[in-house]
Amino acid sequence: MSSTVSLEVVGGPSVQVPWTTGMTAQDALEAAYDQINSSATFTYALQFYGTPLGYLVLMINETYDSFISSAAPSSTGNSW
Repeated sequence: MSSTVSLEVVGGPSVQVPWTTGMTAQDALEAAYDQINSSATFTYALQFYGTPLGYLVLMINETYDSFISSAAPSSTGNSW
């Protein structure tokens, strides 16, 4: 049985890509982008913090990672 990585964007695309040993977040997102094949449907941004930490997904489909305190609900609607 082969393993897969699932990527689902609420209100956007949903794909499964084959898992490979040593796969990084960048590898998985690139494989998903190749399947979707449309920058109008799926965009992303990553930042690499080095070998011990790896990648941080900063943005998917124009929704950026941001700190949102539970004590003060966000009025922007952009949260993960």
